Formats: sequence, structure tokens, C-alpha cells
Amino acid sequence: MTADGAETAAQPETDVVVVVPTETIEEGEPPLVSTTEPEATAAPLIVQAPVASEDVADQDPQETVTAEETSVEDEPALIEEEAPAATDLEETPAPADEVETAEAAAAPARSGPVRVNRIGVAPSAPAGEEAAVVATESPAEDIPALRQFAVEFENPEGLPLLSLVLVDDGAVPDAADKFAALGFAPTVVIDALAADASDKMAEYRAAGVEVAMQISLPDGAQPTDVEIAFAAAFDILPETVLVFSDGTGFLQSDRNLTAQAMAVLAAEGRGFVAVQRGLGSAVRDAADAGVPAAAVERQIDGNGAQQNAIVRALDQAAFRARQSGGAVLAGSVTPETLAALQEWAATVDRDQLLIAPASALLLSQTE
Repeated sequence: MTADGAETAAQPETDVVVVVPTETIEEGEPPLVSTTEPEATAAPLIVQAPVASEDVADQDPQETVTAEETSVEDEPALIEEEAPAATDLEETPAPADEVETAEAAAAPARSGPVRVNRIGVAPSAPAGEEAAVVATESPAEDIPALRQFAVEFENPEGLPLLSLVLVDDGAVPDAADKFAALGFAPTVVIDALAADASDKMAEYRAAGVEVAMQISLPDGAQPTDVEIAFAAAFDILPETVLVFSDGTGFLQSDRNLTAQAMAVLAAEGRGFVAVQRGLGSAVRDAADAGVPAAAVERQIDGNGAQQNAIVRALDQAAFRARQSGGAVLAGSVTPETLAALQEWAATVDRDQLLIAPASALLLSQTE
């Protein structure tokens, strides 16, 4: 009813629908939420229940809050409570100790140090591995055979040396066991072609005796055959300190073969001892090739000499060795020779002369 009493037609009830526009993020604008949170979705539509016209008329306009204002004012507060802004995450990094703890927990367990490989940089071994490599940089094969397989010997006072080289031709069974009674260690020569050559070498080495090798070539051999023959002989007798020549064979008769043989000995680091024949060029060829070499001063038991004769030959050779500074004698492994050596060694004045293995006399040339 109006003031003048006129009756007005009732206004139809209307539904008030508030549509909240979906907020969009313009390109380049930082997101309001962390990248770890799900993307913001459009705000839900808020539908106000229908109200009567008189209620709408009586409502204070200032108290009316639109859905648009509610969504704008309330949403940031909710978002700020749920997750910090992306800019805050970038400006406030996590503490270092927390990062390290998280990385240590995520990394797999390791029993050794962590190795970091960089592109273009060769990985370096840990210190322990480097030490192991350094320890194996100088293998035993790099030591000359003359020194590697020599019997230990010392001559601190620099006394004259007398060396004995004895050829074992099998005349004395178990000869290695009898050398302990001599009181010194001679050098024993083994023929590389003997059937038991390898076994003999092992027996003498076990008894503390150094070993030399005797080698021969067939008639008509060429220099190329020398290297093959020596390689096969060293396979049979690998722990030999020198090659011995009794004055016969290719090492005394063919200069070309001798030169090739000395080249092999120089490469192997072995010495050379020879009974001189004629001009004695083999020893000179060895010296020219850098091979430690010595000529035999005397054969002590030739022509079936008896024990007394062998002792006299030893005395004479010892006298000359004291004058010259050293000498090499040659003999054979026979019962007479072994008995004579044992008798003579007991009378040697060790303050004036030392009985030494042949390797000691040859090595003294290189010092």
C-alpha cells in the first residue's frame, strides 16, 4: 500500500545471483602460491538465497557485501596461510645445515671417499690407490739379473777378491748339499741343454749358491739364431747371473755370433766369464757392449789333477789376486776339487783376501 492508499501490485520475487569472475594470472606476474602447491582454481560461485523485496529495501547499502569484494579480500588471506609466495621462497633459502642433512639422507651409503668426476678431467685415484701404483712402478724385472740373482756379499774394506766358477757336469750326485761344507759360496755353471738343468738350478738356489749358464749353438748358426737360443736357455735357467764360456764354441770362434750374444746379455743385465783362447776377443767384445766381464785366470783342476796339486794351484792364484786386486778361477765339480777347496779355504787369511762369488767381482766393475 502506498501513502495515498493506492494499492500497488506485488513485485515478483527475484533470485539474486552473484557471479565471481575467475582471476587470471597475467604473463610475467609472479604466482601467488609456491610451485609445490597445486594450481589455483577458479573461485566457486557464491549464490545468495533469494530474499524478499522488502528485506532488500530495508537492508543498509553500506552493510551489503558483494561476492566480488568477499573473494578479493578473503582469498589472499587464505592463500597466505596455506603457502608462502614464490618470491619469499627464493629470498629465504633453507639453512645450510638443514640442506646438508637432507642431502646426506638422500645420498646412498658409501664405504669409501666420494669421487667427483668432471667432464673433460680425468678422474684421479684416491691417495691409497696412488700409493699402490707407486709401489709397483719398479718391478723386479727392471733389476739386472746379475744383481737380482746374485748371492749377497759384502766387502766393506775393499779387499782383493778371488772367485771360483765350477762347472757341474753331473759327476757328483747331490752336489748342492756338499757346498755347505766349503765355507764359501762359489758360482756353479749348468749346461742349459742338460736334461736336469732346471732341477739343478733349483737345488743350488735353495742351498744359497748362485748359478751361471753354459750354452752352445749348432754348426752353421746365424746371428738371428743367437737370440732364439738364448731366450730358450733363459726359460730353462731363468735365475742365472752370467754366461760362462770354456774357450770353445761359437763365443770364441765367430765374431758376428759373439757380438749378437753380447747384445743379448747387455739387454738381460747378465755378466760374462770366459776361459781365454787365442787373442781373447770375447771378453773385449763384452766390455765394448757394456757387459760386466772377466777372463779366467787359471784352470785349477785340469788333466785329472789330484787334491794336492789343486791346493797348490789355489795358493798361487791367491797370491796373484792379492797383488792384482782380484782374479777368477775355473774348475769342475768333482770329489777331488771339492775336497781341495775345503782344505784350502780353511787356511786363507780373510784379512788380506776374500773368497767371493763371481757376481761380486763383476759388480765391483760397475761401482
